[in-house]
Amino acid sequence: MPLIFAPGGGQTPAPNTIETNVTGWAHCGDARCPGYGQKPAEGIRTIVEHTIGSRGGDGIFVNIVENTNEYLRFSDSADIACPDCGKDREISLQERPVYPVITGFPQLGLLQTPQFDPSVRNTKADEDAALAQAEQNKRMVELEATVARLTAALED
Repeated sequence: MPLIFAPGGGQTPAPNTIETNVTGWAHCGDARCPGYGQKPAEGIRTIVEHTIGSRGGDGIFVNIVENTNEYLRFSDSADIACPDCGKDREISLQERPVYPVITGFPQLGLLQTPQFDPSVRNTKADEDAALAQAEQNKRMVELEATVARLTAALED
């Protein structure tokens, strides 16, 4: 087992590292990109097992695995860029689920909504809020005029 230098001096066993070649699912991170659909891609899965010993412990527990981290990366760095938009793609070991459309709304329906336009009033509540805001703005102008008039009177 390889040894690494411990913080307090001396040496401690290195974490166990296991790398395997896998076929994963690559997709663009931008859900609006045509490359968002998953496609098979070659990757490398790295499992790092930290033992009690690799964390500085000793005794009979030195070889017990304390925790495990799993990393996944593309085998070829040229595969990272999305062929459609050029942004970095992500890779996963799991194929993204496709849920049945039982509600009548598509799975990516929220991404197909129009841009927000604050000038558009859609409901009675929107109209009421706009009227209340206009009334509030009118009162603020009146209060500013009153304060200015009183300030001028105090200065005389």
